[in-house]
Order: sequence, then structure tokens, then C-alpha cells
Amino acid sequence: MTSVLTVEMTWVVYFNTIRIRYHLDNNINKQTMKKTNKSILPYQLIQVNSDAISSAEYYYTDYTLRVVFKNNSCYQYDDVPAFMFEGLRTSLSKGKFLNKYILRGKFNHIKIY
Repeated sequence: MTSVLTVEMTWVVYFNTIRIRYHLDNNINKQTMKKTNKSILPYQLIQVNSDAISSAEYYYTDYTLRVVFKNNSCYQYDDVPAFMFEGLRTSLSKGKFLNKYILRGKFNHIKIY
């Protein structure tokens, strides 16, 4: 039980650190950050080993997350901060992370196909 609590606390600290960094970067110079993101890494695609999720693709240029599910449906979530995608990418359970932070979040979404 202690190890699970330690892992959970470590994740919360890591997640909050990324979130604070995101807000600091955005508040300091949002235009420079967007230009940097476009030139260095316009998007990132990850293949996911999950029962429900097939892949996730994040566009740094407009903070858009696309998720393709195993049932061949694809949803696009708008205005998702980069730290959320990083959390999804590094989480042990992609499905749990997606359910807890993305699907229940306040992100506008549309079904692509």
C-alpha cells in the first residue's frame, strides 16, 4: 500500500510541476512558444498498448489531441495543454488517464470518424 501511495504522490508532484511550467511559459511569451513548437515539433503520434485506445496524436501548433479508439472511432479534443498529452504519453494506464483527465475535462471535442 505504501508503494502505491508513493507512486500516486510522485505522479501528482510531477503532473503539477508540468502544469505550472506550462502556465509560466504561456504567460511569459505565448507567441514565442507557439513559433518554437511549430518549428521544433509540430505534432507527435504515439501508438498505445491499451484495450480501448489505438493511438493518440497531439498537435503542438494548436493544442489539439486526436485519439483513435480500437472500435475505429476518432475524436478530436481542442485546447488540450501540452502537459496533459505528456501525462497521457507517460502514464502507466492510458485508458485511466484519458478517462480521468481528458474525457471528464472541459475540452471541446468532435467526432472525426
